[in-house]
Amino acid sequence: MRVTLLEAIWYPPDGSTWQSLKTRDPDWPAIEAAVRRLDRHEWPFIWLHTEEPPENDMPNNMLCVMGGRGEYDLSLYRDGDEFHYWDGTRSDEVIRIWESDQGSSTSYQNLCNDLPLVLEITQHFAESGELRPGVAWDKW
Repeated sequence: MRVTLLEAIWYPPDGSTWQSLKTRDPDWPAIEAAVRRLDRHEWPFIWLHTEEPPENDMPNNMLCVMGGRGEYDLSLYRDGDEFHYWDGTRSDEVIRIWESDQGSSTSYQNLCNDLPLVLEITQHFAESGELRPGVAWDKW
């Protein structure tokens, strides 16, 4: 695995402060379980790191999987650039994909509603540190 750190963000149901739960050198079953657990609220997103994240700075070569309940936002942060999953056949209507705390909204065009494809993209990144070929990515 190229991923050296799985970081899952959790908002406890009791309303206490969010937590970052870190798993070093995760295997694929741990990563897959984290993706499947996403629910937009209590478990809004995970980060997959291939490099140790620096203190107080944006990590490099990090895949973020956000969402749940049938819609997922996939984005890669690398060398100061952002690459977002793109499906031009979908609506440009904006929805809230992360519903707790500050939240996040994006258009359906930047969301994937195919969980098996989300898992393929995630596994490809976990194993190679690269975006999955054959999928459209929009550079922001």
